[in-house]
Amino acid sequence: MMQKKCIVNIESIIAQFLMDKMFRAEKKRYYQLCVIVALLLIVSYDSYWFGTSGIAIFERLRNVFILFLPIILFAINYKQKYLQKNIHLLLILQIIVFFSSIMNGNTLGAPLLIFSGMILGVFFEKKYSVVEFFSSFSDVVLAISLYSLIIWLCVNAHILPSTPISNIADAEMTTSYGCVFFPILLGTVIRNSSIFREPGAFMIILNIALIFELFFLNNKYRNLRVGILIATLLSTFSTGGIISGCMIVLTFLFNKRNSVYAWMAVFGIISILAFGFVTEDYMNEIFGKFETIQESGSGFARYSSVLVPLNIFFQHPLLGCGFVQFPAEYERVGYELFNRYIDSKGLATNTFMNVFAIFGGFLGVFMFWGLYNFCKLISFGNRIYAVWFCWIFFVMFSNESMPYFPFLYIFFYYGFNRKSVLSTKEFVVNE
Repeated sequence: MMQKKCIVNIESIIAQFLMDKMFRAEKKRYYQLCVIVALLLIVSYDSYWFGTSGIAIFERLRNVFILFLPIILFAINYKQKYLQKNIHLLLILQIIVFFSSIMNGNTLGAPLLIFSGMILGVFFEKKYSVVEFFSSFSDVVLAISLYSLIIWLCVNAHILPSTPISNIADAEMTTSYGCVFFPILLGTVIRNSSIFREPGAFMIILNIALIFELFFLNNKYRNLRVGILIATLLSTFSTGGIISGCMIVLTFLFNKRNSVYAWMAVFGIISILAFGFVTEDYMNEIFGKFETIQESGSGFARYSSVLVPLNIFFQHPLLGCGFVQFPAEYERVGYELFNRYIDSKGLATNTFMNVFAIFGGFLGVFMFWGLYNFCKLISFGNRIYAVWFCWIFFVMFSNESMPYFPFLYIFFYYGFNRKSVLSTKEFVVNE
């Protein structure tokens, strides 16, 4: 009898040891994924330090990192097998876009950056479950948000010092402990841009994490996590970001009818209205842009960023005008449409429409097709919600031109394989 008990104890100890070992391996795997996701956000064209700071060594490191990361990942995981349909889609797009670049007399630099994101999409979709990847993205963005929000509050309260800096476009800003801030209202309040080149780029990343938290993941302390993301979003003072965030939260309330979030939404709206009564100038800074939509500023930029590239696409429907010719074409067509000079560097802010204009209909259709499939994934196949999410993403990416944002293409490839990734999906809780 004692012998049987000893055998049972030994077996349970071995089983527990193996389970603990598997758990540690899974944790290690997840932490490695978080490191890769963090690097993709930090060492990118959309960060300030590696994108628009003008620091030459950082720009070189960024290009090397973006181009060689897929090669390194595939080399390390050389035994991994990939879906044939993903490989075929990747090859077809490569041929079309390379042909477009050659026909327009452009170099292959921009297509290589786009394909780096697509190749990463093929890799991550096979290597990590959709929940693992979305959860890692949300965790990294949450950490960046919390850090930048604390620094933003301390700088506004004059607890921490800030140093004046500028970007490659000579825009004035300040920095403190790695975070970047844009001034508004004669410098009395600053806009939180975190590590990113503009608050508009930061708000897109925040809103994507907010969508994952509300609609896809089942994280512990979700209320707190959502609250941090929303507070950070408000600190950006981004018109498009706040509008998109409200659309996301209202969609969640309509879908879930959750009383906790209903009270949060009511509190947020009352706070914004009270903020507006206390200082009308701040509200004009955020929402006054719509008053001059036909004349100047951010409102005109969003309006023209759809019409101008759309007309360029109509003139170059198959292969686009090319990224080298795009600035001149944008200014020419803009003058034809609005009888005024339009700066392509500052006002060409629509990611999806710019892809149509630069690379033509093939890549443009891929972008919208990928977006729709990704939105079907996060809405679990509901077509009405998928279309609505497409509109939310289009609104967000109308504020910034981010064709080299690798996560777009990674999300698309998860969307293309929606049925397979959802069939094996398990909701995880982050402790």
